[in-house]
Formats: sequence, C-alpha cells, structure tokens
Amino acid sequence: MSDTVVQGCEDVYRRTYLLWKGLEGQLRTWPLKYGILYGPPIFRAPMFFMGANPGGGEEAPLRTTWPQTFEYAHEDYALARVLQDLFRRANRLGTLQASTGANLLFFRSKKLASLPEGNGWGNNPPEIRSMLEAFCRTETEKLIELLDPRMLFILGKTVFDRFVPQPHSQVLAPYGRWIAGKGMVNGRVAIGIMHPSGSFWSRAEKEAVVRYLQDHIPATD
Repeated sequence: MSDTVVQGCEDVYRRTYLLWKGLEGQLRTWPLKYGILYGPPIFRAPMFFMGANPGGGEEAPLRTTWPQTFEYAHEDYALARVLQDLFRRANRLGTLQASTGANLLFFRSKKLASLPEGNGWGNNPPEIRSMLEAFCRTETEKLIELLDPRMLFILGKTVFDRFVPQPHSQVLAPYGRWIAGKGMVNGRVAIGIMHPSGSFWSRAEKEAVVRYLQDHIPATD
C-alpha cells in the first residue's frame, strides 16, 4: 500500500480518537469505544464492505490501527461465519478474502435503538448522535475515495437505503421481503444484501442471495 493511503487512513484514526476522547462523560456508550477498518487499507480492493456500526455491548479494547487481515474473511464470530459461508457457496471466497471494509458509524453500541441498560446508540444525547453520525459518514466517504474499491458491498437494507441514492434495483423474496439491491454511489457500483445477522433467513432466501452474489460479483479465484 502507498504512503498516501497509509497516511490518509492514519489521519482518519487520529481524528476519530481525538473526537471520541473529547466526549468522555458526555457519551453514554463512550466505554464501548469505536472501530474503523475491518481489514488492512487495500487500494483497489474488489469490494469495500459497509455495515451500520460495530456491535457489542461490553467495554472493548481501544483499536488505534487496522487489523492485518479482513475480519469478515478470517474471524469466527457469527457475522463473519455467515459471510464466509455465503461467499464459499457462491465460489467467491477469494473475493471476500481480498476485500476490506468499515461501517457507516464507527462508534460501538449493542443496538442502534435505546436500551434499558443504557448501551444502545439511542441512549446518547441526540445532538451528539447527529454530530457523530455526520462525522463518520464524511470519514467513510473519504476512506472510499482514498481506497478506490471496485465495488461497495452493503450489509442491511437500512444502510443501503441511507447510502445508495435512488434509483436502484431490488430483489424481493417470494413473500415480498427485500433480500438484495444494486445501485450507484458516485459512479461506483454498490450492491447490498439483507443483513445476515439481522433476521432469520429461509433456505430459499439464502439460495437467492448466493445466486445474486454469483451474478453480480466477479470471481477472483
């Protein structure tokens, strides 16, 4: 990776740390910290994955840099296992392993909604939430422009609708549930799927998603 890419990503980490540090005592979810990149800053990766925000309702270690490998392709937590299974079934595992990604919101929470125990994103003051959401969207857009991935891969309809402007195509399950979509973001193809850990998938839905991956993601194997 080039010095320009490394410096640009380090700048994102530095700005995020300074912002988070300055909110101690004001942000209910402050002890949960944040997470930015889910893999190394690969220039022109096949795909840049994007979800809502890092999950987890417990205090997490502070990450001041990116992991050495793409978590979704190598880790053993639930979301990573589901994605590995989908891409393996689609014969696109190599594409997953060569990719990287982040979230539309860097700051960690157990859920995006408010929770009785206070570790939901909605438990934070609305003015701080709005400020952080705007900051993270801008920084994510900077990462995408800096890394210039060939395609965006978005996890979940909520993030897809928020980030991908109309018009875009969509695929519905037999009884009308959205399972995949495709659009353009600043001249770059963006595809999305129903969030793998958000709800129960029927066998037919999983098979439809696998076919969608085969049809829309070039193989690198």
